[in-house]
Amino acid sequence: MPYDRNGIGHAPTDTSAATAAMLGKQRPTHLRDRVMAALSRAEGPLTADEIAERIGVDFMSIRPRLTELKAKKRVRDSGERGPSRSGRPSIKWQIAKDNARERKLPK
Repeated sequence: MPYDRNGIGHAPTDTSAATAAMLGKQRPTHLRDRVMAALSRAEGPLTADEIAERIGVDFMSIRPRLTELKAKKRVRDSGERGPSRSGRPSIKWQIAKDNARERKLPK
């Protein structure tokens, strides 16, 4: 997945790159923060679908944010799997050990 200068992932098309540039940092950063908050409040690792449900957004907007957070080493694959909306195995994500302070958010 290509990233723009703000670290926003987008499809490898000119229209997607233009949309990412228009969004700037605000929306994706906000979603990344919400993903991190959902993981910090969880009792254990969560799938992208579970995160999306908890924060009330479409699951398709969560997967790119997880890819971005993984690239920044803020989240990691827990090694566990859970069912996706389609019933297929899905990665369960957790906060990376280097980001332990983010795990201490109140529930």
